[in-house]
Amino acid sequence: MLHLIQTHFVGLKTFHVLAIISWMAGIFYLPRLFVYHATPHYAYAHDVFIVMERKLYKMIMIPAMLASWITGILIAWHHFIILSYNIQLASANHTSIFSEVKEWWFIIKLVAVVLLTIYDQYLNYLRLKFRERKNIHSHVYYRYLNEVPTLLMIVIVIMVMMRPF
Repeated sequence: MLHLIQTHFVGLKTFHVLAIISWMAGIFYLPRLFVYHATPHYAYAHDVFIVMERKLYKMIMIPAMLASWITGILIAWHHFIILSYNIQLASANHTSIFSEVKEWWFIIKLVAVVLLTIYDQYLNYLRLKFRERKNIHSHVYYRYLNEVPTLLMIVIVIMVMMRPF
């Protein structure tokens, strides 16, 4: 399995990035639909919003989230196998690699991705409330809610690109 991942690592990372872009597009768009759905002026379009929200969530967001998680786990697995190999080499040479290993970035990124997944599930909960005509939030709530993934995305991108810890 490791050989297969190493052989196709660039393709795996490419698919991971495409899955993330698709998932983030849905995460940004679904609350925007909620903004309009919660606006009394658009009450006549309730059934249209329900269909749009369901298709977005089930046809784009769920598959993209699953693809992001699966490819991300494979990339992390590859990373940590390489890291453990380097640690073994350092141990054999009686040198310390631990001063060079900085993996806090990964833990912070993983926490942010888990929070993003929880946010995704919360959006689904809200989607189902709209479907049941039990929405209790105003359009303003959804405008603010739409900022949460932006903050998480900033943390994730900084952790991956800069690896500050």
